[in-house]
Amino acid sequence: MKLNSATSPQGNGRSGDRQALAGRAWPWARLVGGAILIATLLLGVPPWQQVCLGGASPRVEHDQLKAVFLYNFLHFVTWPADYKVPGQASAMVIGVVGDSPVRQALTELSAELSQMDKGSLRVVDFGSYQEAMDLSACHVLFVSNSERAHMGKIIASLRHVPVLTVADTEAFLAAGGMITLLEQQNRIRYHINRKAATGVDLRLSSQLLKTAIKVQDE
Repeated sequence: MKLNSATSPQGNGRSGDRQALAGRAWPWARLVGGAILIATLLLGVPPWQQVCLGGASPRVEHDQLKAVFLYNFLHFVTWPADYKVPGQASAMVIGVVGDSPVRQALTELSAELSQMDKGSLRVVDFGSYQEAMDLSACHVLFVSNSERAHMGKIIASLRHVPVLTVADTEAFLAAGGMITLLEQQNRIRYHINRKAATGVDLRLSSQLLKTAIKVQDE
């Protein structure tokens, strides 16, 4: 498991992070306002997507959008009042299991938030899934497509832990996952398994539920 150093507000690698962010040509700074968070959920794509510089491919943009959605979910889900992520005092933590470009996008977003003093977001890279792996050290867990053969085991390992599980494959909800991100008409939309979330005492906001394409209760 790797805890990304760029997520620390006291990190010393800011100039390098800034150069990496500039190379991606994505206006992360505009993502932190509450209105933009809601707009992203409603529209499935930020309204400035068409003005991205550098000719970034749609796939890169979608990976960045998925990172934004994961960050957004932190603002629209309430965890049990007494729940604390092991080893984390106050930071919100997004974990990634498996290999996905979403992890790099999250790292970049985390670095930008740190530079802007917009709170502490930590990104945990769990690496490839291993038997008996502890995936509880996060608030949100993104399960990469590389781990689709292990989705059942991953979800089962968190059956009694308030971790919001997210993936980007349609089979994820059927396996017991909570949210799946889907690409529809060049937008990112999502389906929710509300029963799975409420089963571990996670409360989903009405805004999150209203903007979902589908909410599953069974």
